[in-house]
Amino acid sequence: MALDPDDLPEPVSSLRTVDDYAALAAEHRPELRAMTAGLAAREREVFIRERMFLPDFGVGAFARWRYTTSTTRQLSPFAYDPYNELSFGLALLGRYSFDVPQKLAQLEQSRAELEKLERQRDLLTSAIRLEIEKAYADLRDAMGRAEGQGASEKQARRWATAAYAAFDLGTSDTRELTDSLTALGMSQGEKLKAWYDVAVGWRALARATGAASVLPPSSTPKAPPFRGTRAVIEAFSPCCSRSSRPSPWLLRLRFKS
Repeated sequence: MALDPDDLPEPVSSLRTVDDYAALAAEHRPELRAMTAGLAAREREVFIRERMFLPDFGVGAFARWRYTTSTTRQLSPFAYDPYNELSFGLALLGRYSFDVPQKLAQLEQSRAELEKLERQRDLLTSAIRLEIEKAYADLRDAMGRAEGQGASEKQARRWATAAYAAFDLGTSDTRELTDSLTALGMSQGEKLKAWYDVAVGWRALARATGAASVLPPSSTPKAPPFRGTRAVIEAFSPCCSRSSRPSPWLLRLRFKS
């Protein structure tokens, strides 16, 4: 069984800056989102503690209406009639407590908790950025190796083509042909390994940012269509030489479903 490199999509080689991926991590990493929500809550707590030094003001109102048929309604304003009554009122309320030392202690504690959370956020942001920079550097290195191995595979393919043509014409022996095919196979294997490292690097960068995918929308590789199973069988005649006619023992068989 053999894997045809033409069946694999080429790796995506378009990278953005580290700052872009750091901004993406600030939106998708659950740790940073939880830290942001905690900071917002602590800031509101400090705001409330600062406002506790001010007096509380409010507006109050009441309305009361009573009516019964068991008694006679008193029309005189000086008569007390609790059974037939209509009254309402409006008042301005105020309250202030003089426990200033306790309020100062609560305010200092809230500010200290806010500062502690800010330091934790800075430390977490630095750690996530370091993780992103490492994944970014590994991915860029894998892209460079993939590009270099692609060029090497092209050179090995040209050598194998020229060696096969010379072998077919009888101007070369099997050693050069086997060396060229061996070099071609090794270069293809190294290229596929580099492509695999690029794919792993993209996933590592996506995991570092917390996003589902960091690939550009227009560059997302599509899976190639299924072409069936291929088998490659090669055989060489051991009696071939420069003076004899090449024996047609070199076979390449492909089986497709």
